[in-house]
Amino acid sequence: MKKLNDKQRKLIEDNYSLIWHLHEKYFTKFKDFDTYMDLGRMAICKAALKWDESKGNFGTYFRWVLQSEINKYYIKWHSPTEKMNRNAESLDAPVDERVDAEELTIGSLLVSNDDIESQALTTVYYQGEFNKLSDKQKKIIYMLLDDIEHKYIAKEFGKSIQWVSWQLGNIKKIMHRAKAVRS
Repeated sequence: MKKLNDKQRKLIEDNYSLIWHLHEKYFTKFKDFDTYMDLGRMAICKAALKWDESKGNFGTYFRWVLQSEINKYYIKWHSPTEKMNRNAESLDAPVDERVDAEELTIGSLLVSNDDIESQALTTVYYQGEFNKLSDKQKKIIYMLLDDIEHKYIAKEFGKSIQWVSWQLGNIKKIMHRAKAVRS
């Protein structure tokens, strides 16, 4: 990675408070403040490295870079692999660490292997259908999962709210067809 020169370090120092200010103004839905600050620090360095004075205000450019970093974070956070890694539990893990009984594990509480197999097949099938969606459609779904309103989704894509609704209709049709085929 490139090193910052003195002018870029000064730019970061002068604008460091923008990280907090932008959180209060635009990114209050980002609940994990420590992660937000990490993303903000990374974004301000990237913005300082690439900013060109002739292209306008640093604050505006920094907000765009920060939004891009947050979007990358959300996309990674909601990727199937990341979700599986976060939610992974061993079937031998105790249900409650306060209980001494070794036989009380997640695996011992499962009803039957048939139910697990059916659920796994259904999950794999829908994941396959989800993977067929376009990157835009996936990003819309991830943004909706983060409780981002339709108007902000539309703004992110530079489109209208009607376009977002149309995309959601297409997604629902695709997943409905998948459900009909699966049944």
